[in-house]
Amino acid sequence: MIFNKTFLVILIVLFLFVVFIDQNFVHVPIKLFFGGPFHLQLSVIILASMGIGALITLIAVFITNNVKKKINNLKEKEIRYK
Repeated sequence: MIFNKTFLVILIVLFLFVVFIDQNFVHVPIKLFFGGPFHLQLSVIILASMGIGALITLIAVFITNNVKKKINNLKEKEIRYK
């Protein structure tokens, strides 16, 4: 069979991605604190925001898990020495 399920899913996701890029092709001016405004596509801004949000979430989860592990290790050591 030439088309398996994963290939079909990849094609559907790729199609949706292309439609998203096409619908949000509008150039938006961005002005930072200094310098003149520069223009980026709206889709690039949205994807960058999603990526930054996902990265911040992963970092927060990683830090939270490490803190919980350290607290559990301290509690176990405390119980052993009592």
